Amino acid sequence: GQKPSLLKSGSHDASFYHDMWTTLRAGGVWEGQVVNKRKDGSLFTEQATISPVRDPAGRIVHFVAVKRDISQQLHDQRERENLQNELVQAQKMESIGRLAGGVAHDFNNMLQAILGYTEMALEQAKPDHPLHGDLKEIQKAMQAAENGGD
Repeated sequence: GQKPSLLKSGSHDASFYHDMWTTLRAGGVWEGQVVNKRKDGSLFTEQATISPVRDPAGRIVHFVAVKRDISQQLHDQRERENLQNELVQAQKMESIGRLAGGVAHDFNNMLQAILGYTEMALEQAKPDHPLHGDLKEIQKAMQAAENGGD
């Protein structure tokens, strides 16, 4: 015994309902998703098709609506999208990890070459040679880099 507006969810603005009623009053069929409110106040989403019913003179006298609650489908779709986003994020992180591992491997190879050449230069440079101290500093820095910066 109450108006259907009692069940309006407040999720749609006035232009949404205006456009729907403009289509229906013009004799068109309206199709779309509507967030509605149950009598207990909870919201749900439905897929609706609303058609005008005409009398023998062609006047619109009623409307008939076919509606289907699609709340669970929308929830499931959002869950799938969230899981897909999480999978993409995990794949990105895995790729970054592989890239970082490759860079670290290449960098370690360069460090080994520098350390090797430094040690060969140290064997040729006497302790009183002006470059000997610099070569020792390079060697210490390279060894620290090998040990993670310790």
